[in-house]
Amino acid sequence: VLEVPAKDAWQSNYGIDPLTYGDIGALPHTNIPCVLDFLATRYLKDCIYTTAEPLVVAVNPFKDLKNAGPDQIALYRDAPDVDKLPPHAFYTSRRAMTNLHQLKKSQTIIVSGESGAGKTETTKMLMRYLATSRSGGNLDLKIQTAIMSANPVLEAFGNAKTVRNNNSSRFGRFMILDVAKEGGIQHGQVTAFLLEKSRIVSQDQEERNYHIFYQFVKGAPPFMRQKYLLQALDSYAFINKQCLDVQGIDDVEDFEQVVKSFSSMNLTETETCTIWSLVSGVLLIGNAKPI
Repeated sequence: VLEVPAKDAWQSNYGIDPLTYGDIGALPHTNIPCVLDFLATRYLKDCIYTTAEPLVVAVNPFKDLKNAGPDQIALYRDAPDVDKLPPHAFYTSRRAMTNLHQLKKSQTIIVSGESGAGKTETTKMLMRYLATSRSGGNLDLKIQTAIMSANPVLEAFGNAKTVRNNNSSRFGRFMILDVAKEGGIQHGQVTAFLLEKSRIVSQDQEERNYHIFYQFVKGAPPFMRQKYLLQALDSYAFINKQCLDVQGIDDVEDFEQVVKSFSSMNLTETETCTIWSLVSGVLLIGNAKPI
């Protein structure tokens, strides 16, 4: 038995089942140890979302919980009272949509956290909800498809493997989405900032350059390899030779997804050729030696 002075002890939420509480604010005691124990217990039971009004706290499960499909979107979209549903990323999207229509004011959703917190996946979930929260009308689905197709492209050019996260965003993303009256995205704009430029020329051990370089070199068909003078992946100076492959990442499949995304975004052949020329050019510059 460990005895400590009362002044050094924290009050506890003894006897309370964390699974019956979805809101941290509803706990009798909200000191740091209680909150951490509360979140940890829920996390171990795959309850990764917890409300701390007006925030939703998400703890990255690093696995697919099958809780973000069409059925879940419909559940949060169609619920008469979303406050009675468990905390979720879709809860935040629903609240934003409700406030947008009722208050007639623009809404802001901030997704923040340290590396590996799950910001990228959460952002995609928020966008997926907004893109499918339609109640009818003649909204052009091609626009929504194009906006959603930007995600694979942004990840390819702005994400990389780090020691802590195999798909770490190395840039900030500011998005403006114009939502139609009947729901659904009708216009979007993405501004990238604070890109980690130094990663292009040098990576730490067990880390990689940006995904696009591996996708392009591994996935490009023969005619593209010839056109863009592609070489073996381990021949490029800008590529970390100790980390060419990552468990759980299929660079070839991801390359094909990027190509499809270019098409969905209505990029012209000239534009796509320019992009691939630049990607190849960056790799070739790394092999240039002063005379």
